[in-house]
Amino acid sequence: MITKNHLDSAVIYVIKNNPKIYRDTNNINYVIEEKDGKIDTTIDTYYNDGKTYLTIKIKTEKGQCEYTFRYYGSEEDWKIASTSEISICYAYDETGIGGSEGNGEIDEQKLKYLTAVFEKELVEKVDKKLNRVHFDKE
Repeated sequence: MITKNHLDSAVIYVIKNNPKIYRDTNNINYVIEEKDGKIDTTIDTYYNDGKTYLTIKIKTEKGQCEYTFRYYGSEEDWKIASTSEISICYAYDETGIGGSEGNGEIDEQKLKYLTAVFEKELVEKVDKKLNRVHFDKE
């Protein structure tokens, strides 16, 4: 069983411990909320909010690729679901080609390249941290 919180903890661990991954936290608004007598700090930049979406840059031999990925479901789902998953929302290569659908600029080879970089530098390391094997869901 891998809940969203367990998956998120592993993702954050990998981001912090993989020198090839960079998460830009400049221009991020920090929102401090009080819930049930506890103070919680939330990062808020919509597609880099640290809760539902994360935007990362991964260094490659050619430069860096950029990815925005999200955790599946809503906060309510995360409370009750026994499994969790992430999916890529946006991916750009070192020259800025990509996006959510590629806008006609991305071919199958580039798509495979972007996916391979993401899997090698993030997904495989998250799998190792969780002692799991991922599977692709289309």
